[in-house]
Amino acid sequence: MCTVLVSGLLFTRCKTLPQQTISYSSFSKINTFDGPEDIDIEDLNNKRRLIISCDERRAGNLSGKILSYDFSSQQTQELKIKFKGDSIPFHPHGISVFKHTIYIISHSYKGQSVVLKGQLSKNTITITDIIKNKLIHFPNDIYATGENEFYITHYKYFTGKLVHYNNGNFAIIDKYLNAPNGVIKIDNQVIISTTLSGKIISYDLANNYKKEKLFKIKGGDNLFGTADHLLVSSHPKFGRFIKHYKDKNKPSPSVIYALDLNNKSKKVIYSNDGQQISAASGAIFYKNKLYIAQVFENFVLICNP
Repeated sequence: MCTVLVSGLLFTRCKTLPQQTISYSSFSKINTFDGPEDIDIEDLNNKRRLIISCDERRAGNLSGKILSYDFSSQQTQELKIKFKGDSIPFHPHGISVFKHTIYIISHSYKGQSVVLKGQLSKNTITITDIIKNKLIHFPNDIYATGENEFYITHYKYFTGKLVHYNNGNFAIIDKYLNAPNGVIKIDNQVIISTTLSGKIISYDLANNYKKEKLFKIKGGDNLFGTADHLLVSSHPKFGRFIKHYKDKNKPSPSVIYALDLNNKSKKVIYSNDGQQISAASGAIFYKNKLYIAQVFENFVLICNP
């Protein structure tokens, strides 16, 4: 979730958090830089690793980082960012990996956000292209569907957009959305979350992007998942999210839902008042472990089965 959420936010109240339906044996952490807001998985030489997008999202004075976490060795390293040509300020937000290509939303390049296209190797990310367009304005999340194709959300209140990029061409899929956030493509569906209207919406690619509301999730953020189950993080108390943005010592609740796309049911697989992890922004299952990212602080939480 972009920290721009703090301006013009509509506040709602909820007395209690939804109950967690499963239990974990223990918890551990991947230590990162501040703001590991987005995560994805890459298969590098038949070894899978977690790619983590970090940026200091309160003051925003420091350059951001991209980290990798090796699932087997449990080792974390910073990936060096190399530009082919002139470098620009690096403030990564949403990321998406397709094979060894990575797309990175980066903010505040001459007052404009951009999408960086890069190639992943063991120790580096080589930026091969800087994609600029007026539709890359207030971008939040991105999902790559090919070497030269992605979907991206344009995070604005009431006038947000879902945008498709394909080989240099941009097209608006939907507009007048209320703060579209996470985006993913599963089979023939593109699915987004809308933070302020609290909806999970699908678009049917085989039927001219026919639109359907799938779920009601308060404060939905990033999306990850498969054809059967989709994970979405939730910020259930916006007022406490704002307080956490202003003061790291004031926690914001974190909730993770698993959504069954077949029978349209949902269950809570993680729920916490913010003491364990604040403002969770997304989650991934890997080998029965749940990895949870967050907007501001400096670790990814691992929930062990």
